[in-house]
Amino acid sequence: VDLTKISQDLMAVNLSEEIASIFNVQAGYPAFHFKRSEYSNDKPVCYVEYFMRGEMSFRDVFSPKLERPLLRE
Repeated sequence: VDLTKISQDLMAVNLSEEIASIFNVQAGYPAFHFKRSEYSNDKPVCYVEYFMRGEMSFRDVFSPKLERPLLRE
């Protein structure tokens, strides 16, 4: 599947009791909440939600495939 668009939201949150129990921390623990949608020709092909504990660090790299070369000044 060729991905033509990716949309990702990132929000700082306090974990609910249910999610906090998965991480073995107390409710209200700080975390990042990610929501990511992937599309192929404007048709959604993948949706993912995940949480990351607030003290963790992360790196996210996107490498888009360009249809045409970038314009240079």
